[in-house]
Amino acid sequence: RKTSIDGWLVVLLKFLESYGFFMLSYDLVLFLSEEFGFTDEEATWCYTTYNLLVPVYGFAIGAWIDNMGAKWSLTCGFFVLFCARMALTCVSSIDALLFVLFIWLPLGSALCGPAMMIGLKRHVNARNLTIGFSIFYVVMNLAALTAAPAVDAFHARWSQEVELGPFAGVVYRISSCRTVMFLSAVITLVSFLISFLFLRDAVEKFEDRKSLQSPGTLYGEVLREQRFWRFVLLVMLLVGVRFVHRNMEGIFPQYMQRELGPESTFGAVLAINPSCVIVTLPLITILFLDFPAVKMIWSGAVVASVSPLVLAAGHSYTTSVAFVTVLSLGEAVWCPRLFEYTMSMAPTGREGTFMALAATPTLLASGIYGSISHAMLEALCPEHGERRSELMWLAVSSVAILSATVMGLLIDVIEPPGARVPIPRKMQMLRGHGWGAHERMEIDPSQPWHKRVFVEAKSWLTTRRV
Repeated sequence: RKTSIDGWLVVLLKFLESYGFFMLSYDLVLFLSEEFGFTDEEATWCYTTYNLLVPVYGFAIGAWIDNMGAKWSLTCGFFVLFCARMALTCVSSIDALLFVLFIWLPLGSALCGPAMMIGLKRHVNARNLTIGFSIFYVVMNLAALTAAPAVDAFHARWSQEVELGPFAGVVYRISSCRTVMFLSAVITLVSFLISFLFLRDAVEKFEDRKSLQSPGTLYGEVLREQRFWRFVLLVMLLVGVRFVHRNMEGIFPQYMQRELGPESTFGAVLAINPSCVIVTLPLITILFLDFPAVKMIWSGAVVASVSPLVLAAGHSYTTSVAFVTVLSLGEAVWCPRLFEYTMSMAPTGREGTFMALAATPTLLASGIYGSISHAMLEALCPEHGERRSELMWLAVSSVAILSATVMGLLIDVIEPPGARVPIPRKMQMLRGHGWGAHERMEIDPSQPWHKRVFVEAKSWLTTRRV
């Protein structure tokens, strides 16, 4: 059975929301500085706090997402985001600005993020779920890659003010930063209309969905699940690996400016991340379709954890590019499979509650990510004085490698062999052509790796779909 049109609508909504989010994110610090006179430190603090509040609100409203369902959670979330982003277009008071930035924006994102993952799970056929979440992750990175140059081009074209109108005979002039906020709001409005008018809720497909219950009851049900605690262990062990990603986003640009000079093009180097994910993820998905999700997550974590060692070996554009490339390859391996594994572990009808509770370790760790990273930056890679940046990246890699090592040792605890969900027969027909399927495909494991890749890829591409 093919994926329903609603599954593709969820993917479209993911692209639109990611595009609107990245437009706002790329422009928010500049917007706060130019429009309200915030210092760089104050603007960065506001941006960081806004991002930290999203999982906080997600923890609080996870049970409500389960009760409302994916469609209405998305509809309400997009409506809140539209109002918030439109308010940023015309807000003039700092009090009103902070209210929008710390209440409405994170609340809308907390509603939409989990709801899109739940909607994809419910509208995509089970045997296509791995491919579905791979596409889901690709479109997010495609939005990240294309939104940045769009914002830059917009500021270059309209560097001062933009004229809108005339409306009722009046021409309005607004800054280019506010116009970016307005365009983000328009994209969100399109998402709201799609979710409200066209997206269907698939709750009726699941016979085991229970009636509406209080948040306390839902949290209690999830906390009694053994698989929830196994999943929490996995999330806790991934904290060290996420530390590498946070440092790429947080201190890597400052590191490049200090080690390679103030004119270093760190933006172009960071653009390798989404580009690499977009290019490599489809191939990784095809070749490793049959590989167990937990082992894929662990494999990607290992690759990502060793990436900072490249920067510990030297400071140049070559090592910077190599760092981002290796980290991106690891990300392409483990991040989409974590999305899929999260949804497969979450009880049907309790996905929002499950994700809210499981995100607690990451939420707690996020509170100390920034302080540790910037403390290391000032101590080992200061703007003035002696620098020992290689020790900073060696420390980052050591934390990640320790997490990946413990994960490998506990992999049978995270997913005991007897606890793995059997793959339906029709799903086996589709997924029985990846790594680990040598006996079924009669492929000689002793063959050179490039021959096995060719044979398995050809078999997967030519086998009749079910």
